[in-house]
Amino acid sequence: MGIVYRGFDPILERDVALKTMMSSFTIMDEESRSRFYREARSAGKLRHRNIVTIYDMGEDQGVPYIAMELLEGIDLHRKMKTEGPLAPVLAVEIVAQVASGLSYAHGFGIVHRDIKPANIFIVNEGTVKILDFGIAKLAASEMTRSGIVMGTVDYMSPEQIRADRTMDGRSDLFSVGVILYELLSAQKPFPGETLTQVMYKIVYEEPVDIATVRQLPAELAAVVSRALQKDPAARFQTGEELASVLWQLCSDLGGSSVSGRHSTGSLAAPKLAPLLEPIDSEPTVDATLSFSPSEPAAPPTMPIPAPTAPMPARAEPKPAPTEPIPAPLAEPPPKRVVRRDAAPKQQEPSRSRLPLAGAILTVLIAVAGGIFYLRSSAATQPPPAPRQERPIPAESAPVPPPAVAAPGFAAIDAAPWAGIARLEDVATNDVIAITGGETTPFLVELPPGRYRLKLRHPDFGETTAQFDVSSGSVTRLFETMPGFTAPPSPQRSDR
Repeated sequence: MGIVYRGFDPILERDVALKTMMSSFTIMDEESRSRFYREARSAGKLRHRNIVTIYDMGEDQGVPYIAMELLEGIDLHRKMKTEGPLAPVLAVEIVAQVASGLSYAHGFGIVHRDIKPANIFIVNEGTVKILDFGIAKLAASEMTRSGIVMGTVDYMSPEQIRADRTMDGRSDLFSVGVILYELLSAQKPFPGETLTQVMYKIVYEEPVDIATVRQLPAELAAVVSRALQKDPAARFQTGEELASVLWQLCSDLGGSSVSGRHSTGSLAAPKLAPLLEPIDSEPTVDATLSFSPSEPAAPPTMPIPAPTAPMPARAEPKPAPTEPIPAPLAEPPPKRVVRRDAAPKQQEPSRSRLPLAGAILTVLIAVAGGIFYLRSSAATQPPPAPRQERPIPAESAPVPPPAVAAPGFAAIDAAPWAGIARLEDVATNDVIAITGGETTPFLVELPPGRYRLKLRHPDFGETTAQFDVSSGSVTRLFETMPGFTAPPSPQRSDR
């Protein structure tokens, strides 16, 4: 899927692992490229002890890269090749940590899609880390082109091989079940000599019972069997459920207790030779802030008035006399003389009251006019028309989406062998593209319909055959090239 380099982050002063993606990324359209970056950014937000931490991502000259934490240890693929079948308690501890990390990622709606031993890393101190979150979907999209399923499928789930759009986190749990089977038995549950055989067995055949391969506790064999169910509804529904069962089994087998699930000393990688140089802890950058502030300006001062002469002291009031002082006798008021022959003088109104009276009169006239206008307009205005309620249409039932027929498979073989010269749809005459110059035997996924196939051999020429593909079934086609005579031997099976 890519190449991993050791790099150095000059800003944070730490060693990192730089993983570059496959070159086919450069031919992706803009929509697929944007979706890849969006998913990688979502995966970069995952923070879990069993998931490798992603620091950054970007693109340089059309080649995308992801910067992640640098790990010291060994991946599970190399550990399986060097040590063979592991002790049950050790295998259960590894898979339980993987299930815990997947449970956390599935909670954010992120499906890995490429769980396999090479993407599981065991750090020297024993912690298990899941690699390549956020880039697995890019690989998955490259594995299916023009109906041909490409790549290693040993750890794929049945729904992943069928390219089921409703695939969810339970597909990852099927891959975990395959890894657990292989850790305990040192063999794959769906062995096959060709890609066609492996794919067919994963989709249609049951795995070999692990109890017949190695003597194991019945509870552990039952966990393996449930994890490898074809129907996702029959498997473990969440990674948390699988991890809980495995931790309990680990406790029963004498490993880490349920309360101390992170005590993984038995998983530590061998100390023969570290894969990478020791990494020092991240240095602390001491930053010293120095500056020379200028003299602060003196605050403005307000003038203080000169002191004035002191005010004289207030005289104390004299106490009232205890005995009343008689008032002096007043002179009698002069008598007013009114002459009868003189007319009384009229008093003039106060000039200051005239403007106030005029203002009050104006307000009263305005109020009276307003009331008269409102009453007259209300009498002449026609009554409002009754409000008509608009009928609410009944909610129509949702239109179900058109049913899409499930694809089928065609298993094609030839004697002695042949190359695929041409494959076309009989109804539409559309040519089905075959990549990589495929030769028999091979398995191709096609929509239901009738197809015409032309096979070619450099020594025995060409032959043409027609076959039908039905939804959800496998059509087997075996052709003998003209002029070829098989040596006498037991009749071979077309499987």
